Amino acid sequence: MSSLHLKKQSLEVDRHTAFQNQLVVVDGQPGCGKTMLTAIISSLARVELMNYSTEVESICQLHSFQKISDDAAKMMVRMKLDEMIYETMMSRRVNFRFTDLSSVFSNPFPYRYFKRAFQKGDELVPERIKKEQPILNLATHDLLMGSKPLFDAFIDKITFIEVVRHPLYMLKQQALNMKRLFNMPRDFVTYYKYQNGHVPFFAHGYEAQYVEGNDFDKAIYRMLSINERTEAFKDQLTDEEKKQLITIPFECFVLNPDPYLKLIRERLGTVNTSVTSRVLEKNKVPRKELADGIDLPIYRRCGWQPPQQTGNEFLELESRRQYAVDQDVSSKALSLLDELSRAYQDKYLVEYEYLWKECGTA
Repeated sequence: MSSLHLKKQSLEVDRHTAFQNQLVVVDGQPGCGKTMLTAIISSLARVELMNYSTEVESICQLHSFQKISDDAAKMMVRMKLDEMIYETMMSRRVNFRFTDLSSVFSNPFPYRYFKRAFQKGDELVPERIKKEQPILNLATHDLLMGSKPLFDAFIDKITFIEVVRHPLYMLKQQALNMKRLFNMPRDFVTYYKYQNGHVPFFAHGYEAQYVEGNDFDKAIYRMLSINERTEAFKDQLTDEEKKQLITIPFECFVLNPDPYLKLIRERLGTVNTSVTSRVLEKNKVPRKELADGIDLPIYRRCGWQPPQQTGNEFLELESRRQYAVDQDVSSKALSLLDELSRAYQDKYLVEYEYLWKECGTA
């Protein structure tokens, strides 16, 4: 038995019969605006409805902790996403919950998925995939820093979009997640043992601060940890892999979406459809107020609030920072939050610095 076990371990596993369809991944931290962007991308020709995949996220998280080998992670990712496009093409793996953002009813082409549900499937689907060349559309959470299996599995077929956003706009939702989601049965991220308890994968390197802090402290260290690990991963990408990565600052996109949409269309080899402009309008893109998103119950539950309509982003950010102060954020965490905010503005928002005119003055 032991010799057989060793022999199995020496095998290099692979999936050589993959569908070879394109894949677009829209990734980012909670509150970054990725579901808005994914909805807009869903309006482009050949792009499927938005899908979540906790299976792929878990595989990548475990691989990043060296719990799964390179070849096994690559094969498992390819198999799960092949299964997803196969089942999506006959509406077997499709969400029909009316109010969900990933629902057929939130997609600009709902009839497509009702029609597929009544078409012949199974052995006819591979030929349909080859003919229609669908683009699988994933919305993922904090995946970039561990996404090597995805890049390996899809090589030149992947377009990976990283959505980033000002930390003060993401803070409230992430703090709410600490209270309502993490360490709950419906939380499907990877945890590992730490001292006498467990911490989620994103706490790696900041375990003590995560355990000791309040919800807002935890959220700040979460953003810091993910930023550091993501930047470290991006530094390791090859030149070819970097060409497959698009980084989109939320603020720049909602103020001027055209350059980013043009780049996305070029990478995917697709075009706008008759509903693209309508989907942009529904998502209030372009907009003048950065926080002027769609007023949906799901967004309110995640901490969204209407903008102050002052035309001054400085006041909007100050109110969000003050909210954190009012939640008894530690002085160390608050200092880190300020550093994260300054770094973000300097890196991504220099061309829009006029939005941050203090009290309306130059």
